[in-house]
Amino acid sequence: MHTNKRIKPVCALVPIAAVMLLLFAICVSASSNEASASVTEGQTTHYYGDFISALSKASNLVQDSDSEITLKLLKPVIWQTPNYTFEHNGKLTIDLGGFEHDMRSLKMVGSGSLTVKNGTLNLYADSNSYYYNDECGIFINHKSAELVIESDATIASHRDEAIKIYGGTLRNYGTVTTPNGHTCVRVVDFEESSLYNYGTLKVGGCHDSGAYAVWGMVRLNAGTIRGGDGYTYGGDGIYGSLIKNTGEIIGGDVIGDNSSRKYAGAGVNLVRDDCMLDAVKYGYTEYEGLYALLLENTGTIRGGKVLNSDDPHKSFHGAGVTCHTRVDQSQGNEFIVLINSGSIIGHEDSKEHVEAGISDEWKNKITQYVYKNTGVISPKPADFPFTDVYSSDPFYDDIKYVYQKGLMLGTDEHRFSPKDPVTRAMIVTLLWRKEGSPVVNYLMQFDDVSEGEWYSEAVRWASAEGIVTGVDESSFAPNTPVTREQLTVILYRYLQYHSGGFKGMWMFRLGYDDGAEVSDWAYEAVCYMTMHNVYVTDANNLLDPKTTVNRAEAAAFLHRYCEMK
Repeated sequence: MHTNKRIKPVCALVPIAAVMLLLFAICVSASSNEASASVTEGQTTHYYGDFISALSKASNLVQDSDSEITLKLLKPVIWQTPNYTFEHNGKLTIDLGGFEHDMRSLKMVGSGSLTVKNGTLNLYADSNSYYYNDECGIFINHKSAELVIESDATIASHRDEAIKIYGGTLRNYGTVTTPNGHTCVRVVDFEESSLYNYGTLKVGGCHDSGAYAVWGMVRLNAGTIRGGDGYTYGGDGIYGSLIKNTGEIIGGDVIGDNSSRKYAGAGVNLVRDDCMLDAVKYGYTEYEGLYALLLENTGTIRGGKVLNSDDPHKSFHGAGVTCHTRVDQSQGNEFIVLINSGSIIGHEDSKEHVEAGISDEWKNKITQYVYKNTGVISPKPADFPFTDVYSSDPFYDDIKYVYQKGLMLGTDEHRFSPKDPVTRAMIVTLLWRKEGSPVVNYLMQFDDVSEGEWYSEAVRWASAEGIVTGVDESSFAPNTPVTREQLTVILYRYLQYHSGGFKGMWMFRLGYDDGAEVSDWAYEAVCYMTMHNVYVTDANNLLDPKTTVNRAEAAAFLHRYCEMK
């Protein structure tokens, strides 16, 4: 018997499967097109219709310390989020999708990292923000937490501080700004908090008082930090302490008038007694035992300026660096700036007010504001150009006197080199200048003094008048440093050249513990110059006669000699 069976051909199944796959693909595509955010873990991506669901999923996935999760925003987010807390220990990246988003505030309390990239995040902290002290856009509160802002991202806080670090690290490669005029970054805990800036930290807007761009310690600035502009006060670029600057730090300007006093911001305002930085602790191993508020500047630090005001008595421009704390100089090893090879620049008013590159608000009388300076610190008054001599230096008045009298010059256009030794050639040259640079026609008797040297005519004059002698009959040794007693003898002979010195019988007792160390040939000169307060003793009030004299001490000797009565 014949049975008629209906068999489905294989070829008929293929188009059905293809259609089903196509329909599935269309559905999935439609789902992703309608999504507000996606979460990616490895090769797997999930799509979500709202940002909150995606954020919750990403936060759950990233709890694993080894996981790396990316949350990407596919549409602008506007006021969807409450104040959100991240407690994760892994690595979470928020890709803003190239959009501008409005959110409230974020908090990091886990040990993980959060990276923000590709867009703008506007933060509006509200009255329900429960973060430390006051409201802020992002609060970092774990010593192992890290927030990274990529170069294509902007964080803008519209109500209060943008970012506060109470433990943890911020690495900024992008832009952090505060259109509301508040501080960009506040570093609360210096020991467990770190700020590294490679991008831009800038206070926006203009308010009565401009805000600091950074309040606290900056470990490295390799980007730009800009204090806020104001109508009365400009904000400081940094109000705190700084380890290293290779970028640019600028104080805020003041949009002034003549109605009241105006104070522009400093580039860096160094504050807090407990912020003295141990050079060795922060990697400067060759500076053992030295402390400073700013360890190294190789970039530019510049103060703000008062604009639109023509009254110099009411216009106070910003210093490049100002010290607004008391510095303990009892050990003599603490400085405002340890190393400067860059530029520290204040502003000079065209009329009266001059704000120095470095200013000491507390008048600490620090021996050296800068331990090592090979860069530029300006401005200085036009009649005193040296960037390595400061008003608090013990021999400042002496150096200023001899320079303005034309007796001693700098070692170059901007340096006096106060600690460099003084040579025999230098001493006779400065006396020759004081005498009016006389021209004499005596035969040069020293083989080591060539014609045409900057000191040749001075040596010719001084040796001819008996003010100096050679170290032997044919040698003057122009480059040999002079000791205190040698300098005193040269000055005394110069005085005798002008008919001064002891007359007839005399007696004088050197009332110093080391008086017996004075050489016999120098005794008369040391006695006379001590009696007339010309001799400059050392820091321990000793004669120290055999020690060589540096340029600052020589300036003091000469200043006292010129004003001797």
